Amino acid sequence: MLLRKIYYALPPSLRFVVRRLRYLPQDVLQKRNGLPPRGLIYTGDRDFVQQGKEWVQFFFQQGLKQEHAFLDIGSGIGRIAIPLSQQLTGRYEGFDAIQKGVDWCQQNIARQYPHFHFTYVPLFNDLYNAKGINAAEYSFPYADNSFEYACAISVFSHLVPEETQNYLQQAARVLKKGGKLTATFFILDEASETSMKGTEFDFTHRMGNYALMDKHVKAANVAYQKDYLYQLISNSGLTVASSIKGFWSSQRGSRSPIEFQDILTLVK
Repeated sequence: MLLRKIYYALPPSLRFVVRRLRYLPQDVLQKRNGLPPRGLIYTGDRDFVQQGKEWVQFFFQQGLKQEHAFLDIGSGIGRIAIPLSQQLTGRYEGFDAIQKGVDWCQQNIARQYPHFHFTYVPLFNDLYNAKGINAAEYSFPYADNSFEYACAISVFSHLVPEETQNYLQQAARVLKKGGKLTATFFILDEASETSMKGTEFDFTHRMGNYALMDKHVKAANVAYQKDYLYQLISNSGLTVASSIKGFWSSQRGSRSPIEFQDILTLVK
């Protein structure tokens, strides 16, 4: 917890430098065989390869088909795209606010799979980008009714309400009728409010309908009151089709690492 606070205290640009240095010896000594260097991965510390495979399997269980058009909101550095490239024959679009991740994906995935496209969007985010476009006003660069499936893994957990509302509305706009969005959240309800106390993920800074882990870095981690989040979802024209409660608040259990955050699959 102390290391996390020190990390958040650094300027956004230095956070990438620290991670790069942390994994530099390992990246020099080990060949990654088509995977990004550990020092470039900014999507958490859990098993990058295993999570990607399990997410893709989950999407297919929820209704994704090989020929579908797929939108990866916050595509990162290819955690979803790498395993999905082995199965998806339809169009893939991914966008992310971190140029390092987009550049790596363009060079290592898109060149081999021309139906995969990655877009860099310089969005402001006080965890990663000190300046940029307001995510609350950003319009996804895709036509209405373009995709059968979309995902936003560990995206809404870094967005404040105005940004979350906009992203939900944009996702609904670009999804086809009956299309699905699988997204992860930190959801506050009676159970999580009790079990999170004293853990690493204790959202102590209350802001009404949502809470922050760090009041100085709002995008570090954001949790939403369940009723409020479900209202935002409904306002966007989406409906909750399925939900899985994550183990983030208790930090216990031997469940799949993709079930750390709460998972909602929404349908248009």
